This record gives sequence, C-alpha cells and structure tokens, in this order.
Amino acid sequence: MTPASNPSRVAVIVPVRNGAATIEECLLALQQEPGVDELIVVDDGSTDDTAARLIRFEGVRVIRHGEPRGAPATRNTGAQATQADILAFVDADVVVLE
Repeated sequence: MTPASNPSRVAVIVPVRNGAATIEECLLALQQEPGVDELIVVDDGSTDDTAARLIRFEGVRVIRHGEPRGAPATRNTGAQATQADILAFVDADVVVLE
C-alpha cells in the first residue's frame, strides 16, 4: 500500500485542569488546523468553569477525570482513547498559529 491509499490519522490531545481562561482559544485554533482527524480534551478534575466551556465545542471528544490524577496520567488517558497513528499533545494554555 502506498501512503496515499492509507494516510495516517492524527489526534491532538489537550490535557487541562482549571483552564477555563484559555481552553476556548486553544480549541478554536486547533479546530482550524488542517490534518487533525481527532481532537481529544482530557479534563483532569477541573473545579472552575472548564467543563461548561468544553460543552460548546462540537466534534471535540471530552474525557473527564473525577479527581486530579496529574499531567502524565491525563496524557495517557488521551493516548489510550484514540486509535490514531500520530499523537500530538498541546497544553490548554497554548494557541497554535499557522
């Protein structure tokens, strides 16, 4: 098979905890990125308005930890939730620019 007939799938995983101030801008930018097949946000037990802000994003898969587990566990949760060939991790306070 040639790469053109079997393209790699790309998932972007965004771990977040109490990121209400930045998560929307982060996700808006990521949704504009070409080549992203799956966008996964793992909410690591946020106690602020993060969950309410995530509801607004159609097509974004949200996974919630009931209590904080830490950044490594949050990244691993996202990685285990996808079957994509390529994984990219972006912190919730980062805005990806073209």
